Amino acid sequence: MKLIRGLVGGEARWAIANPEDDTVTPLTPPLSQWAAAWRRGEDISRLAEPGACQKLSATTLLAPVERTSKVICVGLNYRKHVEAFPGAVMPDVPVAFIKAPTAIIAHEDPIRYPPLSTQLDFEIELVVVMAGPPEPGKRPSAAALGYTIGNDVTARNLTKGPRGADLYSAKSQDDTCGVGPWVVTFDEIGFDADLLMELRVNGEVRQHDRTSTMEWDVDTLISYVHARTRIEPGDLIFTGTPAGVALEDGRFLTDGDVIECEIEKIGLLRNVVRGRSPAQPA
Repeated sequence: MKLIRGLVGGEARWAIANPEDDTVTPLTPPLSQWAAAWRRGEDISRLAEPGACQKLSATTLLAPVERTSKVICVGLNYRKHVEAFPGAVMPDVPVAFIKAPTAIIAHEDPIRYPPLSTQLDFEIELVVVMAGPPEPGKRPSAAALGYTIGNDVTARNLTKGPRGADLYSAKSQDDTCGVGPWVVTFDEIGFDADLLMELRVNGEVRQHDRTSTMEWDVDTLISYVHARTRIEPGDLIFTGTPAGVALEDGRFLTDGDVIECEIEKIGLLRNVVRGRSPAQPA
């Protein structure tokens, strides 16, 4: 099942998408209610509103996250990514941080080049969309709706502040982080998916890896977050990025760059950078 958040009848609503039939059918209850029904194993298509069905091709997709949801990012979860930087050490436990929700944009939304940035980087990531907190006796990923794609765009020149790391400035710039195009539920992908992930800039492959090479799997990451923060319906967990980012070779993003993030069995997330970088001539 594919779940979207989009403009249906002029309103932002969650809906069930069927690309084969080119339809979206909105869900009637709010996220917290239909997510709870999903966790109980109910068929949430019964909660849809067939009379409000419209064409998927004519629907403006929004990021599959609500402003009230938490956006939790995990870093340093792919060994080759860490080893690409001299002196970097693989951490003993997951490293996580919170991203401001105003950073999130949807599929096909423009990436805003932040005025404070001189080195804008890309990071393809598998993103877990949670239906609620894990339940005792069940594997943590059973509490998730499914997966989507994220591009954790980073202002690299802001990662280090005057007194140490500054992930807030680097990772929470407004309108920079693409998420989408939809959520694919675990019944289509499976809990232990080994998915090919690839990021392209203007058609050139920059990142290419499989999700199975994560140091800490999805269950471990959910448990790590759950031990520290209450997980609520709609929360996102970014699971880290593989090697190949711009910081490795200095080829940072500039105005007009087209970034395509593709993950097997999920789909394609596409965004274009808008705004002149300081490195570009006027």
